[in-house]
Amino acid sequence: MMEGKNKLLEQMLEFGYSREISLKVLEASGAKTSIAKKSEAQKNKKLIKVNKSEARKNKKLIIVKSEK
Repeated sequence: MMEGKNKLLEQMLEFGYSREISLKVLEASGAKTSIAKKSEAQKNKKLIKVNKSEARKNKKLIIVKSEK
């Protein structure tokens, strides 16, 4: 199920939706994790707790849980 949400986020970003809007939509749909590029995760200290197995599968993206 999470793969579908990742795909949805990628498509939303491709069509020009901002990351914030895209993540809010995914959050509203029940997604508990969000995708961030490595550099983005490092810049934004709120994005931590990297899911390493997912990161290994997909070299371009790291799955990051947002801390609330």
